[in-house]
Amino acid sequence: MNAIGGISIKSLAGDVSVAADCNRSAKARERSIEITFPDGRMAALDFTQEPGVSTLDGAPLEPDPSWSTGLTPVMAEIREFFTQIALPARNANWAPLAENCLDSVTGAEILNDRLEILTASSRFPHG
Repeated sequence: MNAIGGISIKSLAGDVSVAADCNRSAKARERSIEITFPDGRMAALDFTQEPGVSTLDGAPLEPDPSWSTGLTPVMAEIREFFTQIALPARNANWAPLAENCLDSVTGAEILNDRLEILTASSRFPHG
């Protein structure tokens, strides 16, 4: 995948080869996963257009029959987001809560200060 904003991942899980491509900025949108098994069989999911097309050794598989009955992935994420922010007491460990981010912010500020000191000291020769 050559376009900016795309990603190609190739990995091995034991003897199983996995390749995934996503690129929302390409001339043609592509979202696919291919899995090659040790015996040479191949499974693929192309979800460029949801709900996607699954194949096994090139033969199409039946689509998920419940796809159109529930929320789309984006709507499920939005609903979960609003559920989480509506009930913060129930979700005290929710990572995006400001109080759960303070240590990260403090740490980033300390690192930034140290980097500025190092950068400034490297500009001036030590006498």
